[in-house]
Amino acid sequence: MIISNFYQSFDEYGRVTGFFAMVLLCCSAVIYPMGFDSELIGGAPFQLPTDYRIGYCYIFFVLSTWLTVFRRCLPCVMFDRSSFSIWTVIKSCVGKDLTKFSIPVIWNEPLSFIQRLAEQFEYSDLLDQAANYHSEQTEERLHLITAFLISNMSANLERISKPFNPILGETYELQVKDGEDNVKFHYVAEQVSHHPPISVYYCKGKQWILTSTVQPKVKFHGTSVEAIPDGCWILKIKKSAPKGSNLTVETTNGTLKHSNSSGSFHSCNDESSTQEQVEQDSEYDVYTCYSPSLTVHNVIFGKLWCEFHGQIDIHDHTNGTRAVVQLKSAYSWFTTSKHDLYKFDGYMSKGTTKLSAFHGNYGHCYYRINDLNDYTTPHSRNNTSSKKCDIGGHNVLWMNNSSLTPSPCDVNLYKSSRLVWYRNLRMTQDELKDRSRYYYFTHFTYCLNQEIEESTTIKLPRTDSRFRQDVRQLELGNLELSSAEKHRLEEKQRQQHRNSRHMSSSDTSTVVIQSTVGWRPLWFDLVPNIYSSNKDEQMWKFNGNYFKRNFDKCPDLF
Repeated sequence: MIISNFYQSFDEYGRVTGFFAMVLLCCSAVIYPMGFDSELIGGAPFQLPTDYRIGYCYIFFVLSTWLTVFRRCLPCVMFDRSSFSIWTVIKSCVGKDLTKFSIPVIWNEPLSFIQRLAEQFEYSDLLDQAANYHSEQTEERLHLITAFLISNMSANLERISKPFNPILGETYELQVKDGEDNVKFHYVAEQVSHHPPISVYYCKGKQWILTSTVQPKVKFHGTSVEAIPDGCWILKIKKSAPKGSNLTVETTNGTLKHSNSSGSFHSCNDESSTQEQVEQDSEYDVYTCYSPSLTVHNVIFGKLWCEFHGQIDIHDHTNGTRAVVQLKSAYSWFTTSKHDLYKFDGYMSKGTTKLSAFHGNYGHCYYRINDLNDYTTPHSRNNTSSKKCDIGGHNVLWMNNSSLTPSPCDVNLYKSSRLVWYRNLRMTQDELKDRSRYYYFTHFTYCLNQEIEESTTIKLPRTDSRFRQDVRQLELGNLELSSAEKHRLEEKQRQQHRNSRHMSSSDTSTVVIQSTVGWRPLWFDLVPNIYSSNKDEQMWKFNGNYFKRNFDKCPDLF
Protein backbone atom coordinates (compact mmCIF):
# COMPACT_ATOMS: atom_id res chain seq x y z
CA MET A 1 0.00 0.00 0.00
CA ILE A 2 1.18 3.50 -0.78
CA ILE A 3 0.41 4.71 2.73
CA SER A 4 2.46 2.05 4.48
CA ASN A 5 5.38 2.50 2.06
CA PHE A 6 5.37 6.23 2.66
CA TYR A 7 5.54 5.87 6.43
CA GLN A 8 8.19 3.17 6.16
CA SER A 9 10.40 5.40 4.00
CA PHE A 10 9.73 8.35 6.28
CA ASP A 11 10.76 6.35 9.35
CA GLU A 12 13.92 5.06 7.65
CA TYR A 13 15.21 8.30 6.16
CA GLY A 14 13.63 10.98 8.29
CA ARG A 15 16.61 11.35 10.60
CA VAL A 16 19.05 11.49 7.67
CA THR A 17 17.07 14.33 6.12
CA GLY A 18 16.92 16.04 9.50
CA PHE A 19 20.69 15.76 9.84
CA PHE A 20 21.40 17.53 6.55
CA ALA A 21 18.80 20.17 7.37
CA MET A 22 20.58 20.77 10.66
CA VAL A 23 23.95 21.13 8.89
CA LEU A 24 22.51 23.72 6.50
CA LEU A 25 20.98 25.65 9.38
CA CYS A 26 24.31 25.63 11.24
CA CYS A 27 26.04 27.02 8.16
CA SER A 28 23.43 29.75 7.87
CA ALA A 29 23.93 30.62 11.53
CA VAL A 30 27.69 30.99 11.02
CA ILE A 31 27.23 33.21 7.96
CA TYR A 32 24.29 35.16 9.40
CA PRO A 33 24.61 34.92 13.19
CA MET A 34 21.92 37.54 13.77
CA GLY A 35 19.45 35.99 11.38
CA PHE A 36 18.64 35.82 7.69
CA ASP A 37 17.61 38.93 5.80
CA SER A 38 16.45 38.56 2.20
CA GLU A 39 17.51 42.19 1.57
CA LEU A 40 21.04 40.81 1.06
CA ILE A 41 19.93 39.21 -2.20
CA GLY A 42 18.01 42.19 -3.50
CA GLY A 43 14.64 41.48 -1.95
CA ALA A 44 12.56 43.11 0.71
CA PRO A 45 13.54 42.40 4.30
CA PHE A 46 12.15 39.03 5.43
CA GLN A 47 10.21 39.48 8.65
CA LEU A 48 8.20 36.88 10.56
CA PRO A 49 5.33 38.24 12.70
CA THR A 50 7.46 38.20 15.84
CA ASP A 51 10.66 39.33 14.11
CA TYR A 52 12.00 35.84 14.62
CA ARG A 53 15.29 35.12 12.85
CA ILE A 54 17.10 31.85 12.13
CA GLY A 55 19.95 32.19 14.59
CA TYR A 56 21.79 30.17 17.18
CA CYS A 57 18.77 29.64 19.42
CA TYR A 58 16.87 28.00 16.60
CA ILE A 59 19.87 25.79 15.81
CA PHE A 60 19.93 24.54 19.39
CA PHE A 61 16.20 23.86 19.16
CA VAL A 62 16.57 21.83 15.95
CA LEU A 63 19.55 19.95 17.38
CA SER A 64 17.72 18.99 20.56
CA THR A 65 14.67 17.92 18.55
CA TRP A 66 16.78 15.76 16.23
CA LEU A 67 18.51 14.10 19.16
CA THR A 68 15.15 13.18 20.76
CA VAL A 69 14.93 9.71 19.24
CA PHE A 70 12.30 7.14 20.09
CA ARG A 71 13.60 3.63 19.92
CA ARG A 72 12.67 1.13 17.24
CA CYS A 73 13.60 -1.96 19.27
CA LEU A 74 14.41 -3.00 22.85
CA PRO A 75 17.94 -2.80 24.30
CA CYS A 76 18.17 -6.60 24.44
CA VAL A 77 16.47 -9.54 22.75
CA MET A 78 14.26 -11.85 24.79
CA PHE A 79 15.70 -14.98 26.39
CA ASP A 80 15.44 -18.37 24.73
CA ARG A 81 12.67 -20.29 26.48
CA SER A 82 13.20 -23.61 24.71
CA SER A 83 14.84 -25.14 27.80
CA PHE A 84 12.05 -23.93 30.12
CA SER A 85 8.65 -25.52 30.58
CA ILE A 86 5.64 -23.53 31.66
CA TRP A 87 4.07 -26.82 32.75
CA THR A 88 6.47 -27.10 35.70
CA VAL A 89 5.18 -23.74 36.94
CA ILE A 90 1.41 -24.14 36.58
CA LYS A 91 0.84 -27.89 36.92
CA SER A 92 -0.33 -27.40 40.51
CA CYS A 93 -2.70 -24.57 39.52
CA VAL A 94 -5.38 -26.49 37.61
CA GLY A 95 -8.72 -24.74 38.13
CA LYS A 96 -7.15 -21.96 40.22
CA ASP A 97 -6.70 -18.25 39.61
CA LEU A 98 -3.15 -17.75 38.27
CA THR A 99 -3.11 -14.08 39.30
CA LYS A 100 -2.45 -15.27 42.86
CA PHE A 101 0.70 -17.16 41.88
CA SER A 102 4.17 -15.80 41.15
CA ILE A 103 5.42 -16.66 37.65
CA PRO A 104 9.19 -16.83 36.92
CA VAL A 105 10.55 -13.76 35.14
CA ILE A 106 11.53 -15.84 32.10
CA TRP A 107 7.84 -15.92 31.14
CA ASN A 108 7.35 -12.17 31.54
CA GLU A 109 7.63 -9.38 29.01
CA PRO A 110 9.26 -6.05 29.99
CA LEU A 111 6.02 -4.20 30.62
CA SER A 112 3.73 -3.74 33.58
CA PHE A 113 0.10 -4.71 32.97
CA ILE A 114 -1.10 -1.11 33.20
CA GLN A 115 1.48 -0.20 30.54
CA ARG A 116 0.22 -2.96 28.31
CA LEU A 117 -3.32 -1.62 28.64
CA ALA A 118 -2.09 1.58 26.97
CA GLU A 119 -1.47 -0.43 23.79
CA GLN A 120 -5.19 -0.30 23.16
CA PHE A 121 -4.76 3.27 21.92
CA GLU A 122 -2.30 2.56 19.11
CA TYR A 123 -5.22 3.01 16.70
CA SER A 124 -6.86 5.86 18.60
CA ASP A 125 -7.38 7.71 15.32
CA LEU A 126 -10.47 5.52 14.90
CA LEU A 127 -12.01 7.31 17.88
CA ASP A 128 -10.93 10.66 16.44
CA GLN A 129 -12.79 9.79 13.24
CA ALA A 130 -15.85 8.66 15.22
CA ALA A 131 -15.91 12.03 16.97
CA ASN A 132 -16.10 13.75 13.57
CA TYR A 133 -19.67 12.53 13.19
CA HIS A 134 -22.76 14.07 14.78
CA SER A 135 -24.61 12.13 17.45
CA GLU A 136 -27.38 11.30 14.98
CA GLN A 137 -24.94 9.53 12.65
CA THR A 138 -25.11 6.45 14.82
CA GLU A 139 -24.10 3.80 12.30
CA GLU A 140 -20.96 5.61 11.20
CA ARG A 141 -19.89 6.19 14.79
CA LEU A 142 -20.59 2.62 15.85
CA HIS A 143 -18.61 1.15 12.94
CA LEU A 144 -15.54 3.13 13.96
CA ILE A 145 -16.00 2.37 17.67
CA THR A 146 -16.39 -1.34 16.93
CA ALA A 147 -13.33 -1.24 14.67
CA PHE A 148 -11.37 0.35 17.51
CA LEU A 149 -12.42 -2.45 19.84
CA ILE A 150 -11.36 -5.02 17.23
CA SER A 151 -7.99 -3.30 16.80
CA ASN A 152 -7.36 -3.77 20.53
CA MET A 153 -7.40 -7.54 20.06
CA SER A 154 -4.85 -7.60 17.25
CA ALA A 155 -1.93 -6.70 19.51
CA ASN A 156 -2.60 -9.63 21.86
CA LEU A 157 -2.70 -12.59 19.47
CA GLU A 158 1.06 -12.94 19.01
CA ARG A 159 1.91 -12.04 22.59
CA ILE A 160 2.28 -15.15 24.73
CA SER A 161 4.40 -13.46 27.41
CA LYS A 162 2.87 -12.30 30.67
CA PRO A 163 3.22 -8.64 31.71
CA PHE A 164 4.38 -7.93 35.25
CA ASN A 165 1.66 -7.67 37.87
CA PRO A 166 1.26 -4.02 38.93
CA ILE A 167 2.14 -3.09 42.49
CA LEU A 168 -0.73 -1.72 44.57
CA GLY A 169 -0.71 2.04 44.01
CA GLU A 170 1.42 1.82 40.87
CA THR A 171 0.62 4.40 38.18
CA TYR A 172 1.45 4.98 34.54
CA GLU A 173 1.08 8.11 32.47
CA LEU A 174 1.43 8.46 28.72
CA GLN A 175 0.85 11.41 26.44
CA VAL A 176 0.97 10.93 22.67
CA LYS A 177 1.26 13.82 20.27
CA ASP A 178 0.60 14.02 16.54
CA GLY A 179 2.95 15.40 13.92
CA GLU A 180 1.92 18.99 14.67
CA ASP A 181 2.86 18.69 18.34
CA ASN A 182 -0.81 18.62 19.35
CA VAL A 183 -1.84 16.21 22.09
CA LYS A 184 -3.45 13.16 20.50
CA PHE A 185 -4.44 11.54 23.79
CA HIS A 186 -3.49 11.55 27.47
CA TYR A 187 -3.54 8.27 29.40
CA VAL A 188 -3.40 7.80 33.19
CA ALA A 189 -3.67 4.39 34.90
CA GLU A 190 -3.56 3.21 38.51
CA GLN A 191 -3.57 -0.14 40.28
CA VAL A 192 -6.36 0.36 42.81
CA SER A 193 -6.52 -3.13 44.34
CA HIS A 194 -4.17 -6.06 44.81
CA HIS A 195 -6.49 -8.88 45.95
CA PRO A 196 -8.43 -9.04 43.75
CA PRO A 197 -6.17 -7.28 41.22
CA ILE A 198 -7.98 -4.29 39.69
CA SER A 199 -6.44 -1.92 37.15
CA VAL A 200 -8.21 1.23 36.00
CA TYR A 201 -7.35 3.84 33.42
CA TYR A 202 -8.56 7.17 32.09
CA CYS A 203 -7.69 8.27 28.56
CA LYS A 204 -8.74 11.60 27.08
CA GLY A 205 -8.55 12.42 23.38
CA LYS A 206 -9.45 15.63 21.63
CA GLN A 207 -13.20 14.88 21.51
CA TRP A 208 -13.54 11.63 23.46
CA ILE A 209 -12.84 10.02 26.84
CA LEU A 210 -12.40 6.32 27.53
CA THR A 211 -12.29 4.82 31.02
CA SER A 212 -12.03 1.17 31.88
CA THR A 213 -11.85 -1.11 34.89
CA VAL A 214 -10.04 -4.42 34.41
CA GLN A 215 -10.24 -7.15 37.03
CA PRO A 216 -8.43 -10.03 35.32
CA LYS A 217 -8.99 -13.64 36.30
CA VAL A 218 -6.57 -16.16 34.82
CA LYS A 219 -7.43 -19.86 35.15
CA PHE A 220 -5.61 -23.00 34.05
CA HIS A 221 -7.80 -25.73 32.57
CA GLY A 222 -5.27 -28.49 31.93
CA THR A 223 -4.19 -27.81 28.34
CA SER A 224 -5.21 -24.16 28.11
CA VAL A 225 -5.16 -20.93 30.10
CA GLU A 226 -8.19 -18.64 30.08
CA ALA A 227 -7.96 -14.91 30.82
CA ILE A 228 -11.25 -13.26 31.79
CA PRO A 229 -10.98 -9.42 31.91
CA ASP A 230 -14.21 -8.96 33.92
CA GLY A 231 -14.29 -5.21 33.52
CA CYS A 232 -16.42 -2.42 32.11
CA TRP A 233 -15.41 -0.20 29.20
CA ILE A 234 -17.01 3.30 29.10
CA LEU A 235 -16.48 5.55 26.08
CA LYS A 236 -17.72 9.15 25.93
CA ILE A 237 -17.78 11.12 22.68
CA LYS A 238 -18.79 14.74 22.25
CA LYS A 239 -22.47 14.99 21.37
CA SER A 240 -21.81 17.07 18.27
CA ALA A 241 -18.80 17.17 16.03
CA PRO A 242 -16.48 20.15 16.59
CA LYS A 243 -17.24 23.28 14.61
CA GLY A 244 -15.53 23.31 11.23
CA SER A 245 -14.70 19.60 11.26
CA ASN A 246 -15.10 17.36 8.26
CA LEU A 247 -18.33 15.45 8.74
CA THR A 248 -18.11 13.55 5.47
CA VAL A 249 -15.48 10.98 6.36
CA GLU A 250 -16.46 8.92 3.33
CA THR A 251 -14.88 8.30 -0.04
CA THR A 252 -16.66 8.72 -3.34
CA ASN A 253 -17.68 5.05 -3.44
CA GLY A 254 -19.54 5.36 -0.15
CA THR A 255 -17.10 3.54 2.10
CA LEU A 256 -15.73 4.70 5.38
CA LYS A 257 -12.26 6.10 5.33
CA HIS A 258 -9.92 3.33 6.44
CA SER A 259 -7.55 3.82 9.32
CA ASN A 260 -4.10 2.60 10.21
CA SER A 261 -1.55 3.53 12.85
CA SER A 262 -0.69 6.86 11.30
CA GLY A 263 -0.55 8.71 14.60
CA SER A 264 2.94 9.30 15.92
CA PHE A 265 4.12 8.58 19.45
CA HIS A 266 5.28 9.94 21.56
CA SER A 267 5.79 11.93 24.58
CA CYS A 268 4.95 11.84 28.21
CA ASN A 269 3.33 14.72 29.95
CA ASP A 270 4.77 18.20 29.96
CA GLU A 271 4.12 21.16 32.18
CA SER A 272 1.73 22.78 29.70
CA SER A 273 -0.81 19.98 30.14
CA THR A 274 -1.21 20.06 33.89
CA GLN A 275 -4.55 21.84 34.06
CA GLU A 276 -6.83 19.35 32.34
CA GLN A 277 -10.50 19.37 33.30
CA VAL A 278 -12.68 16.46 34.30
CA GLU A 279 -15.54 16.00 31.83
CA GLN A 280 -19.19 16.90 32.27
CA ASP A 281 -21.38 13.90 31.41
CA SER A 282 -24.05 16.07 29.78
CA GLU A 283 -21.62 17.00 27.01
CA TYR A 284 -21.03 13.44 25.83
CA ASP A 285 -22.72 10.46 24.21
CA VAL A 286 -21.95 7.30 26.20
CA TYR A 287 -21.06 3.84 24.87
CA THR A 288 -20.36 0.84 27.11
CA CYS A 289 -19.27 -2.77 26.66
CA TYR A 290 -17.48 -5.61 28.43
CA SER A 291 -14.25 -7.08 27.09
CA PRO A 292 -14.16 -10.67 25.73
CA SER A 293 -12.23 -13.59 27.20
CA LEU A 294 -8.92 -14.82 25.82
CA THR A 295 -7.74 -18.45 25.76
CA VAL A 296 -4.14 -19.62 25.28
CA HIS A 297 -3.92 -23.13 23.82
CA ASN A 298 -1.20 -25.82 23.81
CA VAL A 299 0.19 -24.88 27.21
CA ILE A 300 1.63 -28.37 27.87
CA PHE A 301 2.92 -29.25 24.40
CA GLY A 302 2.84 -27.84 20.88
CA LYS A 303 3.05 -24.25 19.72
CA LEU A 304 1.31 -21.72 21.93
CA TRP A 305 -1.49 -19.79 20.26
CA CYS A 306 -4.42 -17.78 21.54
CA GLU A 307 -7.85 -16.60 20.47
CA PHE A 308 -10.68 -14.45 21.77
CA HIS A 309 -14.13 -15.93 22.11
CA GLY A 310 -17.65 -15.02 23.12
CA GLN A 311 -19.93 -12.13 22.26
CA ILE A 312 -19.38 -8.40 22.69
CA ASP A 313 -22.31 -6.00 23.12
CA ILE A 314 -21.62 -2.30 22.57
CA HIS A 315 -24.48 -0.13 23.87
CA ASP A 316 -25.18 3.42 22.77
CA HIS A 317 -26.89 4.89 25.85
CA THR A 318 -27.90 8.07 24.03
CA ASN A 319 -29.66 6.72 20.93
CA GLY A 320 -30.53 3.22 22.11
CA THR A 321 -28.59 1.44 19.36
CA ARG A 322 -26.23 -1.48 19.93
CA ALA A 323 -23.55 -3.40 18.08
CA VAL A 324 -23.27 -7.16 18.64
CA VAL A 325 -19.92 -8.75 17.77
CA GLN A 326 -19.76 -12.54 17.53
CA LEU A 327 -16.21 -13.89 17.87
CA LYS A 328 -15.86 -17.24 16.15
CA SER A 329 -13.84 -19.95 17.86
CA ALA A 330 -11.46 -22.13 15.86
CA TYR A 331 -11.01 -24.65 18.67
CA SER A 332 -13.18 -27.47 19.96
CA TRP A 333 -12.43 -30.64 21.90
CA PHE A 334 -11.88 -32.70 18.76
CA THR A 335 -10.89 -30.35 15.97
CA THR A 336 -9.36 -27.01 15.10
CA SER A 337 -10.85 -25.10 12.17
CA LYS A 338 -8.53 -22.77 10.31
CA HIS A 339 -11.48 -21.26 8.45
CA ASP A 340 -12.93 -19.66 11.60
CA LEU A 341 -9.63 -18.65 13.18
CA TYR A 342 -9.74 -14.99 14.30
CA LYS A 343 -12.96 -14.38 12.36
CA PHE A 344 -15.82 -12.24 13.59
CA ASP A 345 -19.09 -10.87 12.30
CA GLY A 346 -22.02 -8.96 13.71
CA TYR A 347 -24.69 -6.36 13.23
CA MET A 348 -26.00 -3.07 14.57
CA SER A 349 -29.60 -2.68 15.64
CA LYS A 350 -32.10 -0.40 17.31
CA GLY A 351 -34.82 -2.34 19.05
CA THR A 352 -35.69 -5.23 16.74
CA THR A 353 -34.55 -3.45 13.57
CA LYS A 354 -31.13 -4.31 12.18
CA LEU A 355 -29.37 -1.27 10.76
CA SER A 356 -26.02 -2.48 9.46
CA ALA A 357 -23.57 -5.39 9.54
CA PHE A 358 -19.83 -6.02 9.57
CA HIS A 359 -17.24 -8.81 9.50
CA GLY A 360 -13.51 -9.42 9.31
CA ASN A 361 -10.42 -10.85 10.97
CA TYR A 362 -9.66 -9.38 14.41
CA GLY A 363 -5.97 -9.91 13.77
CA HIS A 364 -5.99 -7.91 10.57
CA CYS A 365 -9.08 -6.11 9.24
CA TYR A 366 -12.61 -4.80 9.76
CA TYR A 367 -15.14 -4.52 6.92
CA ARG A 368 -18.49 -2.80 6.87
CA ILE A 369 -21.26 -4.61 4.92
CA ASN A 370 -23.19 -1.94 3.03
CA ASP A 371 -25.98 -4.23 1.81
CA LEU A 372 -27.67 -5.68 4.89
CA ASN A 373 -29.20 -8.46 2.77
CA ASP A 374 -25.73 -9.92 2.27
CA TYR A 375 -25.64 -10.64 5.99
CA THR A 376 -29.26 -11.41 6.86
CA THR A 377 -30.28 -13.56 3.88
CA PRO A 378 -30.31 -17.33 4.63
CA HIS A 379 -27.18 -19.08 3.37
CA SER A 380 -25.54 -15.67 3.16
CA ARG A 381 -22.22 -17.31 2.36
CA ASN A 382 -23.61 -17.62 -1.17
CA ASN A 383 -23.57 -13.82 -1.34
CA THR A 384 -19.81 -13.68 -0.89
CA SER A 385 -17.72 -12.78 -3.90
CA SER A 386 -14.74 -14.80 -5.03
CA LYS A 387 -12.49 -12.05 -3.69
CA LYS A 388 -10.58 -12.36 -0.44
CA CYS A 389 -9.14 -9.56 1.66
CA ASP A 390 -6.03 -8.26 -0.11
CA ILE A 391 -5.53 -4.96 1.66
CA GLY A 392 -2.04 -5.87 2.82
CA GLY A 393 -0.95 -4.63 6.21
CA HIS A 394 0.14 -7.28 8.68
CA ASN A 395 -1.98 -10.25 9.61
CA VAL A 396 -1.12 -12.17 12.76
CA LEU A 397 0.75 -15.46 12.43
CA TRP A 398 -1.41 -18.51 12.14
CA MET A 399 -0.89 -21.05 14.93
CA ASN A 400 0.89 -23.66 12.75
CA ASN A 401 2.86 -21.23 10.61
CA SER A 402 6.53 -21.33 11.56
CA SER A 403 7.47 -18.59 9.09
CA LEU A 404 8.37 -15.15 10.39
CA THR A 405 6.48 -13.59 7.48
CA PRO A 406 2.86 -12.72 8.30
CA SER A 407 0.37 -15.00 6.60
CA PRO A 408 -2.15 -13.57 4.12
CA CYS A 409 -5.65 -12.74 5.27
CA ASP A 410 -8.29 -15.27 4.16
CA VAL A 411 -11.49 -13.32 4.89
CA ASN A 412 -14.09 -13.95 2.19
CA LEU A 413 -15.61 -10.61 1.24
CA TYR A 414 -19.26 -9.94 0.52
CA LYS A 415 -20.07 -8.02 -2.63
CA SER A 416 -20.89 -4.96 -0.53
CA SER A 417 -17.95 -5.26 1.91
CA ARG A 418 -16.10 -1.98 2.41
CA LEU A 419 -12.88 -1.57 4.38
CA VAL A 420 -12.89 0.46 7.61
CA TRP A 421 -9.62 -0.58 9.33
CA TYR A 422 -6.59 -2.78 8.81
CA ARG A 423 -3.52 -3.55 10.87
CA ASN A 424 -0.41 -1.74 9.68
CA LEU A 425 2.78 -2.10 11.73
CA ARG A 426 4.85 0.38 9.70
CA MET A 427 7.99 -1.73 10.02
CA THR A 428 10.79 -2.56 7.62
CA GLN A 429 11.20 -6.16 6.45
CA ASP A 430 14.18 -6.65 8.77
CA GLU A 431 12.19 -5.32 11.71
CA LEU A 432 9.32 -7.66 10.92
CA LYS A 433 11.67 -10.64 10.91
CA ASP A 434 13.08 -9.61 14.30
CA ARG A 435 9.71 -9.20 16.01
CA SER A 436 9.84 -12.72 17.46
CA ARG A 437 13.09 -11.77 19.23
CA TYR A 438 11.47 -8.71 20.83
CA TYR A 439 8.26 -10.20 22.27
CA TYR A 440 6.34 -9.29 19.09
CA PHE A 441 6.26 -5.65 20.17
CA THR A 442 5.27 -2.88 17.77
CA HIS A 443 7.00 0.49 17.51
CA PHE A 444 4.30 1.91 19.72
CA THR A 445 4.97 -0.74 22.37
CA TYR A 446 8.74 -0.24 22.25
CA CYS A 447 8.28 3.31 23.54
CA LEU A 448 5.92 2.55 26.42
CA ASN A 449 8.72 1.85 28.89
CA GLN A 450 11.34 4.15 27.43
CA GLU A 451 13.30 5.94 30.13
CA ILE A 452 12.75 9.64 30.72
CA GLU A 453 15.85 11.78 30.47
CA GLU A 454 16.74 13.52 33.73
CA SER A 455 17.32 16.78 31.87
CA THR A 456 13.70 17.04 30.75
CA THR A 457 11.06 19.09 32.53
CA ILE A 458 8.75 16.11 32.76
CA LYS A 459 7.45 15.50 36.25
CA LEU A 460 6.24 11.99 37.00
CA PRO A 461 5.22 10.50 40.35
CA ARG A 462 7.63 8.00 41.85
CA THR A 463 4.89 5.38 41.47
CA ASP A 464 5.17 5.42 37.65
CA SER A 465 5.84 2.03 36.05
CA ARG A 466 8.96 3.33 34.31
CA PHE A 467 10.75 3.31 37.68
CA ARG A 468 10.24 -0.42 38.28
CA GLN A 469 13.66 -2.03 38.20
CA ASP A 470 12.41 -5.60 37.71
CA VAL A 471 10.84 -4.54 34.41
CA ARG A 472 13.85 -2.41 33.49
CA GLN A 473 16.38 -5.17 34.19
CA LEU A 474 14.46 -7.69 32.08
CA GLU A 475 14.40 -5.14 29.27
CA LEU A 476 18.18 -4.80 29.59
CA GLY A 477 18.69 -8.58 29.52
CA ASN A 478 19.61 -9.01 33.20
CA LEU A 479 17.44 -11.99 34.08
CA GLU A 480 18.89 -12.67 37.54
CA LEU A 481 18.70 -9.03 38.61
CA SER A 482 15.15 -8.80 37.33
CA SER A 483 14.14 -11.93 39.24
CA ALA A 484 15.78 -10.68 42.45
CA GLU A 485 14.13 -7.27 42.12
CA LYS A 486 10.75 -8.85 41.44
CA HIS A 487 11.09 -10.95 44.59
CA ARG A 488 12.11 -7.86 46.61
CA LEU A 489 9.08 -5.88 45.43
CA GLU A 490 6.72 -8.77 46.18
CA GLU A 491 8.10 -9.12 49.71
CA LYS A 492 7.89 -5.36 50.24
CA GLN A 493 4.25 -5.37 49.14
CA ARG A 494 3.43 -8.29 51.46
CA GLN A 495 5.02 -6.46 54.38
CA GLN A 496 3.05 -3.29 53.62
CA HIS A 497 -0.13 -5.37 53.49
CA ARG A 498 0.64 -6.89 56.90
CA ASN A 499 1.32 -3.43 58.31
CA SER A 500 -1.96 -2.08 56.93
CA ARG A 501 -3.90 -4.97 58.47
CA HIS A 502 -2.28 -4.23 61.81
CA MET A 503 -3.25 -0.55 61.50
CA SER A 504 -6.85 -1.42 60.65
CA SER A 505 -7.16 -3.57 63.76
CA SER A 506 -5.91 -0.76 66.01
CA ASP A 507 -7.44 2.26 64.28
CA THR A 508 -11.20 2.12 63.70
CA SER A 509 -11.03 5.02 61.26
CA THR A 510 -9.36 2.80 58.66
CA VAL A 511 -11.47 -0.34 59.11
CA VAL A 512 -13.93 0.53 56.36
CA ILE A 513 -11.19 1.34 53.86
CA GLN A 514 -9.19 -1.81 54.54
CA SER A 515 -12.18 -4.12 54.56
CA THR A 516 -13.63 -2.89 51.27
CA VAL A 517 -10.79 -2.34 48.83
CA GLY A 518 -7.70 -2.59 51.05
CA TRP A 519 -6.36 0.70 49.73
CA ARG A 520 -7.41 4.27 49.15
CA PRO A 521 -6.40 5.13 45.58
CA LEU A 522 -5.17 8.65 44.95
CA TRP A 523 -6.49 9.29 41.45
CA PHE A 524 -9.71 7.25 41.14
CA ASP A 525 -12.84 7.09 43.32
CA LEU A 526 -15.28 4.20 43.68
CA VAL A 527 -18.79 5.34 42.67
CA PRO A 528 -22.06 3.67 41.57
CA ASN A 529 -22.06 2.60 37.92
CA ILE A 530 -24.93 4.69 36.56
CA TYR A 531 -24.61 3.02 33.14
CA SER A 532 -25.26 -0.51 34.41
CA SER A 533 -28.66 -2.17 34.79
CA ASN A 534 -27.33 -3.69 38.02
CA LYS A 535 -27.91 -1.01 40.66
CA ASP A 536 -25.35 -2.61 42.97
CA GLU A 537 -22.53 -2.43 40.42
CA GLN A 538 -19.77 0.09 41.05
CA MET A 539 -17.15 1.72 38.85
CA TRP A 540 -13.90 3.62 39.30
CA LYS A 541 -14.11 7.27 38.23
CA PHE A 542 -11.13 9.53 37.58
CA ASN A 543 -11.15 12.42 40.06
CA GLY A 544 -8.87 14.77 38.11
CA ASN A 545 -6.45 15.34 40.98
CA TYR A 546 -3.56 13.78 39.06
CA PHE A 547 -3.33 16.82 36.79
CA LYS A 548 -2.71 19.08 39.78
CA ARG A 549 0.73 17.45 39.81
CA ASN A 550 1.00 17.29 43.58
CA PHE A 551 2.69 13.92 44.07
CA ASP A 552 3.85 14.38 47.67
CA LYS A 553 1.38 11.77 48.95
CA CYS A 554 2.52 9.08 46.52
CA PRO A 555 3.78 6.01 48.41
CA ASP A 556 7.28 4.60 48.14
CA LEU A 557 6.60 1.46 46.10
CA PHE A 558 9.82 0.67 44.29
